[in-house]
Amino acid sequence: MHHGTLPSILILSLLSPMFGNGGEARAATAATLYVANNGVDSTSCGAQTKPCRSITRTLANAPSGSTIVVGPGHYGDVDGDGRFESPGDEHPMQTEFSLPGGLPVPVSCVVCILKAAHIVSMNGAAATLIDGAASTYNVVEIAATGVIFGDVNKGFTLTGGVRGDDDNGRGLFLVAGNTRVIGNIARGNGGAGFELSPGGEHNFPTPTFSNGLNGNTLATDNTAVDNGGAGFHVEGGTSSNFVQLNNNSSTGNGAGISVYGTAPHLITHNMISGNGTGVGVVGGGFQFTHNVVTANNGFGFSFFDKLEILQGQNLVKLNDIISNGGPGIEVNRTTVPVVVTQNNIYGNGAIDGSNCGISVQQNSAAAINNYWGSPQGPGVDPADQVGELPLCNGTIPNNDAGLPPTKPFATQPFGIL
Repeated sequence: MHHGTLPSILILSLLSPMFGNGGEARAATAATLYVANNGVDSTSCGAQTKPCRSITRTLANAPSGSTIVVGPGHYGDVDGDGRFESPGDEHPMQTEFSLPGGLPVPVSCVVCILKAAHIVSMNGAAATLIDGAASTYNVVEIAATGVIFGDVNKGFTLTGGVRGDDDNGRGLFLVAGNTRVIGNIARGNGGAGFELSPGGEHNFPTPTFSNGLNGNTLATDNTAVDNGGAGFHVEGGTSSNFVQLNNNSSTGNGAGISVYGTAPHLITHNMISGNGTGVGVVGGGFQFTHNVVTANNGFGFSFFDKLEILQGQNLVKLNDIISNGGPGIEVNRTTVPVVVTQNNIYGNGAIDGSNCGISVQQNSAAAINNYWGSPQGPGVDPADQVGELPLCNGTIPNNDAGLPPTKPFATQPFGIL
């Protein structure tokens, strides 16, 4: 086990409300604790008249199930020296712990949430910054069930996680179900803005996976902007560990949304624009409804699943898929059927010159009853075409996928939102 900068006594205080002696739950009375920029950290801080300075210290003092109210200001590396050693700094952790009967859960985070809690800001995300200080940690990590992070107009801005690799650099990293992420902003992190993996990250080709922290996750009213990875990365390896991603915005990220695994994720009413690519899909079956996927530099949607034998279908219904630089939808090697219906698909392929609404390779899609930009259906501008890149001209030479069936098609746009 590798320990980072968090003292071992504080690790125990963070975990003890979850596990007592012998791993048994310890009863405690939930409370409301307060954090403020004029607070002082101590083992007894947290009252409204005696707030703590750091979120980490407040979590250590709080019984499981408590509400933590965070005042406006700057949290993380308070003085900007990059060391997290000054009074009031958060206390990063880099280690792993095991749940009774579960798998080891790695944590690498500036603020590590290891117990059930409802954590809100007084004045919202614009006024409440958690700063990773260009560190290699995730800014916030949630590794406990029963956590609500943020709320409508009571969220946080998460920034400064810079190492965009498979382990760190995310704005928020979640590996537990029965959780809610609401009203937050992830900005300028090296990895994903939000990675949401209830039950842990799913490792193909294992069809199902769980770390024991099971349950679904709702993420709503969040914004991801200018992150190096995906604005939102969604995973899940069992039917109960799904994510509902609702009413979020992803702009200016390496990718808009990436969805991975076998849990039945629902991606709905999101704005995905101006990213490197739009929505990347590996696995299934998932549902994508009422999203606006527009002006991304590459594809709008891409489907690929490594030829795993998976269940269900991926449904793309009632979305705007408009003016993306590459194809509106790419269907590559996928054993999960892709059903595309009642979408507005036009203006795509402007950057790569393909004018391609749907491109298929090795596998096709069902694509009836969509609006293609013209009452005459797929074709040349102003409509989008179907086919195979790079031409995408309504033919599909030397490709056993077959053209997507598009008739009947809609003759006027659908109302999406």
